[in-house]
Amino acid sequence: MNKAHAYACHLGDLVTGALVPPQRRVLVNGFWRSGTTWAQESLENILQARSVFEPFNYHGSSVYNSPRQFSLKRCLPEFSPPRKDYKFANLFMPFASESLTTFPKTQKAVDMALRGQLIMRMYGSRRKTLRDCLALTVVTKFTRASMCLNAIARDFEVPIMHVYRDPRAVIASIQQLDNGDFAEGSFNQLSLVDQLLKVEDGRYHYFRKWQSDIEAIEETSPAGRIAAYLCLTERCLEDTMRFDKTLNRFMVRYEDLVLSHGQAFKEFVLNCGLQTADVDFDADVPSATDWNNAHHHRRSTEERLLSWQKKLSDHDQALIEEVVQTFKMEHRFWR
Repeated sequence: MNKAHAYACHLGDLVTGALVPPQRRVLVNGFWRSGTTWAQESLENILQARSVFEPFNYHGSSVYNSPRQFSLKRCLPEFSPPRKDYKFANLFMPFASESLTTFPKTQKAVDMALRGQLIMRMYGSRRKTLRDCLALTVVTKFTRASMCLNAIARDFEVPIMHVYRDPRAVIASIQQLDNGDFAEGSFNQLSLVDQLLKVEDGRYHYFRKWQSDIEAIEETSPAGRIAAYLCLTERCLEDTMRFDKTLNRFMVRYEDLVLSHGQAFKEFVLNCGLQTADVDFDADVPSATDWNNAHHHRRSTEERLLSWQKKLSDHDQALIEEVVQTFKMEHRFWR
């Protein structure tokens, strides 16, 4: 019965996905632990949309290392990476500044994701229903698209919300999950040199100006390396993409979303020419991936925004702040 339901849902996705117009394919992007799942769930709720969760996610080492040749696994070789092990692939961000046409498998995967035709992953207690398959609005959430977001915007002309968060809060969240081993240790073993300087897809020409800084920070702790990866991928996004509400491209601060108590989501939807559904909506409820708050109890605004101050050591705070200043990303700090 479950398998039959899954096949019926996927068939529904494929059929209705062909009918979803570009203006109803909403894309949410942001670095890991920046509030992107919460933003996706909030938009999914007020738009009564179906969702696609992290199309560039490889679903864990066991799936990645299995014989299964799912579409995203076939995309990685298009970028000529120096490594193909899971810990590298798990944090890999495709680089394409203008268009994905030179990466046809990746372009096709993104197209299917934005249409809701990829198999949908949902966290928490809710499972995919046939109503989800019939929805003609799709909210797709990425954590690995910052270095190709401009290419996606140009190729597909879809509404985009990029969410960013204070780097100290992001890194505190990563360090607290799974007893410090979040994403099967991928972040602890992050190599800036491999991710930013050794992939033969054109990124070296952008990042080489910081090569000495990258190589120096490579020798620091995971907190320093994650801070550099966050800053440089976000810097790349700022340098390559024009955010303009007339183009339905918005860059929003997580902290401002929280303080707006849902109003910012409604303004985004209206600015994109979409209509909100008549549903009960509470943007203050934690997301399904807020594993630090597993019981999904409401938390105070102060706890959501400033709990990193109690979680990060003084050493890590100082290191993160130094890295952020190195790459001139101080405007990402909040308070």
